[in-house]
Amino acid sequence: MPWNILAAVTLATAGLLVLGVLGLRAWAEAQRLSRTLDACARRLAGSGRDVERSAEQLARQAAFTGAQVRRP
Repeated sequence: MPWNILAAVTLATAGLLVLGVLGLRAWAEAQRLSRTLDACARRLAGSGRDVERSAEQLARQAAFTGAQVRRP
């Protein structure tokens, strides 16, 4: 009889440990994904600034030369 209780407690503890390990792995993966998304968002913002700067330069050149910018 006491070994049944000991086995149940041991299995419950092992189950909780497994769930804890899986929870930590999920948390670590979410942190990695968060860092990746942050890096991608920063790169997109930088690219947007580059496009905006280029469009501004093109508009200035068109205004300076009197040329009309073709629109698609």
